[in-house]
Amino acid sequence: MTTVAGGRAAAVSALIALTAALAAAPAAGMAVRPRVRPDLENAGQGPLRFHAQTACFRAAAGRQRLEVTFAFSTDRLQILGDSGSLRAGYSFSTIISDRAGRQVAGDVVERSLTEADAALAHRHDRVLTGAMSFDLPPGRYRLSLRCSDANSQRAAVLDKAVTVPDLAREPAISSLRFERLSGGDTIPWPARRYGDVMAPLVAYVELYPGGQPGRQAVARLWSLDDERTVWERRIPVAAADRVPLRIAVAADSLTSGAYDLRVALQDSAGTELGATAATVVVENLHRLSERDFRDRVDQLRYISRGRELDSLRHASGGMRDTLWQRFWDRRDPTPGTERNEAKEEYYARVEHADRAFSLGIKPGWRTDRGQVYIRYGAPDDVEHHPFDSEHQAYEIWHYYRDGRKFIFSDTQGFGEFLLVYPSNERMR
Repeated sequence: MTTVAGGRAAAVSALIALTAALAAAPAAGMAVRPRVRPDLENAGQGPLRFHAQTACFRAAAGRQRLEVTFAFSTDRLQILGDSGSLRAGYSFSTIISDRAGRQVAGDVVERSLTEADAALAHRHDRVLTGAMSFDLPPGRYRLSLRCSDANSQRAAVLDKAVTVPDLAREPAISSLRFERLSGGDTIPWPARRYGDVMAPLVAYVELYPGGQPGRQAVARLWSLDDERTVWERRIPVAAADRVPLRIAVAADSLTSGAYDLRVALQDSAGTELGATAATVVVENLHRLSERDFRDRVDQLRYISRGRELDSLRHASGGMRDTLWQRFWDRRDPTPGTERNEAKEEYYARVEHADRAFSLGIKPGWRTDRGQVYIRYGAPDDVEHHPFDSEHQAYEIWHYYRDGRKFIFSDTQGFGEFLLVYPSNERMR
């Protein structure tokens, strides 16, 4: 299944607006603790960033069905042609290897998108999703996922370890597949990030109660920050061999933070017969703590300085939400739609910088490599040069599309790569 939406003009304007703002903004900064994002484990690395998740369901003949679903924004794709003949495309491949490194399964999907059949220029919900499934025996596997743009050949990759459980026994429960609502339908949502316009939190699970009566599912949402249950539902389970269940939680009422969604299958006495769980992220600006809000404002220093940021830093109560909304409304390439592509792209870059470049208590977005990544996005090519007897370790980042080059050196030998060329881009 592939769901497509988007617009060439919107995609181009989003990238132009964000790149211009980042390139024009002055540099700044240092310090505070990094924030760990549990959703980042599902993010592909590379210019064509995507998210992917896996879920396991019961299949026939003692095998299990491993499902791989992915999602990314159409503005990641290079769209060619003129009005009336726009075209774009991508490929997504999965290679599954066993513990010995032998390939045991794999597949590739290729999609050609045109203005006529995908309405690239007119849809507002510009998300591409897809799914693959593989029947496998229980065991441990490694997945290599790759998404590539057909026009530019830019790509991203993601390696994941996955354990396929034995669901043939009864009773049993599948893993969770996270989803979101889109135009009245549900689509895979492997980013597992909810709140604001991404509410509600939706998860699909299958129960295998063995045809026994009197069983129930207990779904709980546990706050990892507050260490307490914030939502719970008890759902009767039919006496059948397979019971599909879709769970929805109003995420816009939750405090921003990380949560574990856990679904358990119980018998009539309340004994737990099986359970599955996964972590999600909720972001609701109006429910951010003061500390988290200050962190969010500080991260805007690469696209704004001076009076605009000072107003946000000192805002309180309702004015905080109003000024925040006004800040991003001015940068929204598609006003009037539910998504703000510039905001999504900016914070996606911040999150990647935190995961890839954090050093101890110094978050990745405050490092030199993090600053460049946030300003210009993923480089087209990176040369890695390890330490040797004549040189400290260094990296060269190439942005062929802009004719830019950045050189970072681990001058102290402690893993912090400082920008040494060009010097005028250096963090202050």
